[in-house]
Amino acid sequence: VAHGVRPDVVVLNTAIDALIRCHDFVQAREVMSSMSEVYGFAPNERSYNTLLKGLAEIALVDEAFALRNEMREIGLVPNAVTRNTLVEACVNGGNWTQAMELVEDVKKIESRNDEIAYNIVVFGLAKIGRENDAAKLVSELEEKGGRASAVTLTSLLTAALNDRRWGRAWGLFRGMKRAGVTPTVDSYRAMLRGLCASGELVQLDNARRLFREMRRVFGADGVDASTYNTLIAGHVEAGQTVAAEGLLREMVKMGVAPDAVTYTTLLTGYGRQRSLPAVRRLFRELRESGV
Repeated sequence: VAHGVRPDVVVLNTAIDALIRCHDFVQAREVMSSMSEVYGFAPNERSYNTLLKGLAEIALVDEAFALRNEMREIGLVPNAVTRNTLVEACVNGGNWTQAMELVEDVKKIESRNDEIAYNIVVFGLAKIGRENDAAKLVSELEEKGGRASAVTLTSLLTAALNDRRWGRAWGLFRGMKRAGVTPTVDSYRAMLRGLCASGELVQLDNARRLFREMRRVFGADGVDASTYNTLIAGHVEAGQTVAAEGLLREMVKMGVAPDAVTYTTLLTGYGRQRSLPAVRRLFRELRESGV
């Protein structure tokens, strides 16, 4: 060992974690093997759970379960982190049967880790458009006294928006606070994107009100160029290009720098309207801005 320093399990687990974060599972596995082969001590639960995390991220479900079985063979007891990581592997790999079997195993357990398992599955189901199935799991979790996370509820409202179920999306969004969950800036942005993509003037009005609320709640931290661009694009899609340009002027006044997306969206809008003077004016402004 270089400089006479002999690494212990904490040091080697840290190395495994760093390698997994760099997506080098093979090297991470070699480091864990070296614990017993080179240094004479056995890997612990954290060693295995960290490797499992790497497998879960790339959806290697069979390999993840094999690693869990290996833990048992050497006398380690898989814990809640192990189970939740396996749930994540199943969700990422689209193996819903195994994911739900793992959730079923913990339904009788009232714990924070139980909530995590539910939230992972709900998030995955909502992401692939199975919003009804996801909502049933949320109801089940709440009946047990658990709570869906802001990330999970945001995924549900995004699925509802994708299905153009505006009332359902608003119910989930406004219901967060009633459920004791604070909507995050990502929750607001998801609502804003869905409403602006609708192409409907009624939803655009709702988007404008939500935007003003975002600005009050989050200030400069929540309302950046990307947020303005979402609202501008919504106005352009609804044929409200003049109002969209008004948002550009507001951006500048608020100290938010327009970017290439801002200008190209507005140019697209005026181009559709065949407004040559506006196109020329904005294109000149774009060049002078240095964007």
